[in-house]
Order: sequence, then structure tokens, then C-alpha cells
Amino acid sequence: MMFSTQTGKTECFFNVIGYHIDHDPAPIILMEPTLSLAEAISKDRIAPMIRDTPSLRAKVSAVKSRDKNNTIRHKTFEGGHLTLIGANSTADTASRPVRIVLIDEPDRHPMSVGREGNSSAIIIKRAANFWNRKIGIVGSPTIKGASAIEDHHKLSDQRKCYIPCVHCGEWQLLKWSNVRWPGPDKSGVLYTPVYRPEEAFYECESKGCNMSDVDINRQVAYHEWRADKDFNGIAGFWLWEIYSPWTTMRGIVRTFLEARRKFKEDHDPEPMKTFVNTTLAETWATEADRIDGSDLLHRREAYGPAIVMMAGFLTCSVDVQDGWLSAGVVAWGIGKESWRVERKVFRGNLARPEAWNDLAVFLDKIYKHESDADMPITCTTIDTGGHHTQEVYAFVKEQSKVRRIYGCKGANTPGKPIVSTPAKSKTTEIKLITVGSDTGKEWIYSHTKITDPGPGCMHYPMNYPQEYFDELTAEEVITKKVRGVPQRVWICPPGKRNEALDIEVLNLAALELANPDLPAYVAFMQAGGAAAKPRRGRRVLNKGIE
Repeated sequence: MMFSTQTGKTECFFNVIGYHIDHDPAPIILMEPTLSLAEAISKDRIAPMIRDTPSLRAKVSAVKSRDKNNTIRHKTFEGGHLTLIGANSTADTASRPVRIVLIDEPDRHPMSVGREGNSSAIIIKRAANFWNRKIGIVGSPTIKGASAIEDHHKLSDQRKCYIPCVHCGEWQLLKWSNVRWPGPDKSGVLYTPVYRPEEAFYECESKGCNMSDVDINRQVAYHEWRADKDFNGIAGFWLWEIYSPWTTMRGIVRTFLEARRKFKEDHDPEPMKTFVNTTLAETWATEADRIDGSDLLHRREAYGPAIVMMAGFLTCSVDVQDGWLSAGVVAWGIGKESWRVERKVFRGNLARPEAWNDLAVFLDKIYKHESDADMPITCTTIDTGGHHTQEVYAFVKEQSKVRRIYGCKGANTPGKPIVSTPAKSKTTEIKLITVGSDTGKEWIYSHTKITDPGPGCMHYPMNYPQEYFDELTAEEVITKKVRGVPQRVWICPPGKRNEALDIEVLNLAALELANPDLPAYVAFMQAGGAAAKPRRGRRVLNKGIE
């Protein structure tokens, strides 16, 4: 079932569970993306279902602290049992054989569990011994070509929901393109100076009849599922939010208009991506596959050495190579508009202190703003990977006493946040930040396409050479199978270097960690530093980082 969110797909699983407890006892397993989510669903959804359904309450006892047969994640009943697990737990995915396998939101699962591979594939194999096994997979899609639920759906007969028009009786598949509302463009039949989503309606594809939310909800009762492919043993269903009785076209249009506004004005694709995935139940096709560095070279601008008037916050990032340190300074303005300020390379034997001392001196550099105010580097991130990890740990530990600096390690996981939970161990003695490298690269590549000055635009100075742009655009995205699952993978072709791209991602991570009030910092610098200095933002990541 490739469905929008809040369309009852998980509720179907609860009905399956209740049916088998009451009528056809069997070993059942329900897998959620994480163990904590599995426990929450057990407490908030399954426990009340059992409690409030007499036929189930009589067969499943209440959870008791000393009863190993009925716990939050494992419930037994005559003839079977129900186990709830998280896809992120290796031990849970390699447990007992089951006849009924229920997999929720596979796109949110980790690509691999330990060394065993994809969690969904592992659980499905647990049902191999049962001739009458049943496997259910439900979820909302994500990235085109790398969506697990889309991959499963393609193997099915791909059924879609058709309803008859309330006026002319013609059967049709409801499409987003036929939702209309008054506005200053072609979104509706009535042209108005402003958008009026509260007047949204559905235009019949056959006769042009107008259907309201009430009409659609009434006609859904007479629906038919029609398959696009021949049945091959796998039934597949696709449904988007307009069919849900809990939503309205007015709400859908408002969500779309806000997502489109952020996409156009703030150059932020995330709300539109969320709309496509969770409302339309369609995969998001990203444009960040490949960029020509020559196009960016011709967009260089004559600014500097003073920091431009529109910027108010400086970050620095450091990429560690075998024989040198490569640092890049970026100035940030409102809406994450950014200006490359300086790139510096410190060569030498990194097992010795010389290059590290030079870097420390560089991080103390005070830049001049166009308002003549002094402007220091406020937050620094440094890569901890490579062959000099211990030297990086030592540098960060020492420098964190006098500046805001973080050691970072990249995670090539699609959809992972730019910065996530810090980890501190006795061996490192520093807090390590996990950086969502793939997410950062997607952000960088999509924002290089913005050519008009303003929010999200990336500016480059005249003294940045061709080499920088070759490194910035060195990587490309391909879709390939990883342990049997399609995944978008960033690759750097042989012979190319990607230092500039890594530096940009780390600078973006530094900005996310600092979380500054950019408008306030810009106003402060434009006033020549005479006003009250704004406070740095505070980003809390689980246990907290200030």
C-alpha cells in the first residue's frame, strides 16, 4: 500500500492483528522504523484496541511487570503471538519465524541492519516456512528511484481507486491536476487577485462537473479498485490524501500554496518534497544529479576583501587530507544567502604540530565588515575522518577551550538530518557530530541553481579558481542496488577531487549547529557593531549542545 499519511494504512494492520487474534491465531510480527516507535504504537494504539474490544480482551491479558508472556513488545494468545520490533535493531530482526509479517513505513528504515542487510528482506524470510504466510507492506514514498515502498509497489498489480462522478456518473481516478481554486493564475476557472483555497473544488475529468468534499466522501463509498497490471500474486494499492474523510481540498490547497511559496521565495524544497511524498503519495524527483562547474565559474562576482553588507555571520570548515588541511570561510545572510570569503590550505606533515598551529592562528583571524565592524569566525567544523583522526581529536579538544569548534563525521544515509545526535566516548573525549552528507550535498547542489541574489543564493568571489568549481561539482548521483534495495548514491568519479564540496557541507553543518538569528546578526553588523549583539542560537540535540 503506497498511501499518503493519515489515510488509515497503519489502521489496516491493527485490523489484521485483531482478526488473527480472534479468528485465525498465528505468529505475527509488526515492524516499525524504530524500536521506540514500536513501543509507542503498542502503548497508544494496540493496547487500547485490545482493552476496548471484548473478544480481544478475553484472549490477551493485560501487561504486567512480571508476566513475560505479555509485555509492551510481545503479547501471547492461544495459538499465536504478536511481536513488535524496530527496524534499527539487529537482534529483533533475526528472531523467530512468523506467519504474518507487517512492515510499516519501509522508507524510514535503515538501509542495512548490521552486516545482515535490509531489515524488510530479513523479516520477510522469517515467513518462508509457512505455506499460508501473508506479508503486508505499507508506507509513504520518498525519493524517486530510491523509495522502498515504490520498489515493492512496482512488483504488484498496481491498483488505483476509481469513483463515479456524483453528477454525470462517469468513473474516474481522482488526480491532483483536477483540483481547482480561484486565484491569479490558471489554478481555477475564476480569476481573482489572491488565492482562495477555501473555495477549492474538484473538476470532473469527463464532463467538467464540480465536486465538493462532501460529494467525494459520498462517492468513495462506491469505489472500485482497478489494476494497471495483471495480478501476479501481489496486490498493490495506491491512494492519495483527497480520498481521506479526514482531510479537505481546502487544506490540501493551503498546504500546497505554502510549500510553493517557500520553494519560490526561500528556495527551500523540503516543504514541497513533503507535500509530494505525504499528500500526493508520489516520489520526489530531485534535480541534484549533476552540475557543470563552468556555469558557476562565470557567476563569480567582484566583492571583498571586506565582508559584504548583507552578511552577518561567519563559519569555517576544515577538510583533512593526508598531507594538508583545507579550510573554507563562508559569510551568511538572511535566508541562508551565502558568500564564499576565503579558502586556505595548510600543507605539512599532519603528525607534527606545525600545520595545526597555523590553522589555529587562521581561526583567530578577524575580518572586516563593509560597515567597518570587526567580524570573527563564530563556529567551526572539522572532518574527523581520514588517516589523522587522533590528531583531529586532540586539536578539537584543545581548541574547544577557546572557540566554538566541533569534530564531525559524515553519514552517507539518504534523508539523514544535516546535523544529528552528538556522541561522546572516553576514547575521543570530544563530542562528535554526525553530518548527513547526502542531505548536505542535495542542499548544496539544489542551491547552486539559484541565480538571483536573495535567500539561498550562493555567491563566489573573483579570486576563486576553476579548481574550486571542479571540486564543488565533482560528485554525481546514481541509483543502484545496495543489498537488494535501490538507493541514491553520491559518487566521485576516479581522478576527481571533492574537497570544495565537503567544505561546503561542513560549513552548512556549522551554521545548523550555531543556529543563529541571521536577520539580527545582519542588522547588528550593518549598524557597525554598535547595537546590542544578538545571542547565538541554541540547538539542542538529544542530550544537548549549546
